[in-house]
Amino acid sequence: MCKILPFLIFLGTSVALADETQEKRAASLPGVLVPLAPSIGLSTGLSLPQSAVPKSWLTQLQPLKSPTRNLLLPTPLPLEALLVVGPTWYSLKWREGGRHVVFMARYSGFTLAGFDAPQISPSEISILRSHGLVSADVNFEGAAVTLDVECSEPAKDPACSADDHLRQRILNLALLR
Repeated sequence: MCKILPFLIFLGTSVALADETQEKRAASLPGVLVPLAPSIGLSTGLSLPQSAVPKSWLTQLQPLKSPTRNLLLPTPLPLEALLVVGPTWYSLKWREGGRHVVFMARYSGFTLAGFDAPQISPSEISILRSHGLVSADVNFEGAAVTLDVECSEPAKDPACSADDHLRQRILNLALLR
């Protein structure tokens, strides 16, 4: 009995911690109380046909495409962008006048219930600022998405000074079809 008691205490503690973790996840995602159904499309409703994307990009992105993975692209599509593709991620970097923009999508190969919603609301987009750089981060459509904008005049440029501007850019992401 003395050898079983520590095991039972450990088991009880582990179950309590697991329940607490689930409660914290549910509390951190307002309105999400049950695991979500698989995604049936981009929450923004936007899509880009492959004919609108440079052929060289399609070739580079091909290893990342799969029936279960949706590839996201910014709209309007920055055709003068530099595309870099890794084994589980891709990024686009381009200039817009006095700002530099970097879009990155990363795929983990697994999903966690409640952390990869098929639809997002603007309140779920995290926005961080550091000097002239502002970053928007969100998880949806199977990807961890980051949009970084570096402005030459951050106080005057709404791309760096207005949260709604950055949130709208995330909500304007399109699904590559």
